[in-house]
Amino acid sequence: MSSTRSVAAVAVVILGFALSQTAFAGELEFAGFGGGTHLRADGEGTTKGVVGGRIGASASKRVLVFGEYSYAPLAGFSGSLAGGGTAVASDLNANLMDFSGGVHVNLAPGRVAPYVLGALGVGRLSASGTATVGTTTASFHGSDSALGASGGIGLRYFVGRNWGIQPEFRYTRYFFDRAGLNDFRFAGGLFFRFGE
Repeated sequence: MSSTRSVAAVAVVILGFALSQTAFAGELEFAGFGGGTHLRADGEGTTKGVVGGRIGASASKRVLVFGEYSYAPLAGFSGSLAGGGTAVASDLNANLMDFSGGVHVNLAPGRVAPYVLGALGVGRLSASGTATVGTTTASFHGSDSALGASGGIGLRYFVGRNWGIQPEFRYTRYFFDRAGLNDFRFAGGLFFRFGE
């Protein structure tokens, strides 16, 4: 756990330094996105929605340095059952949050600009819930953080001079202690550029 925090701290410092060195020189980009993510671990998989946002700064015409946050609600269940004179009720919530930083490398800058990306960050899984049987209630809360490494491809399509749409596919591997988690994400969104 402490090694994950150390790697995350180093990644944040590097990203902050890169942004401070490039922000004064060129364009800033803000983006919001939504889509779907397919998570697989130990042969089991689930597909859920994902939303997030990104801020970046151009290091050159071809390279964008960025920081990003995304959120995927993995489970939400509330229910109750009564039978044989005993009432049973449960409530479960879980989610995956990702904090990452990396680079987009434009392959062909222009109105239609395909890119490849690489990123490093931290994924945080958390879950909480309660269960009530009769008059007895038990609750739990747990969380775990892990280093995540990502690679992917995307496309910026400029609808206007400074804004456009951006579909993207990304694969992330989270290195949790007990088992790794694979995240396959496809998302689309809007981006806005300032400072051109």
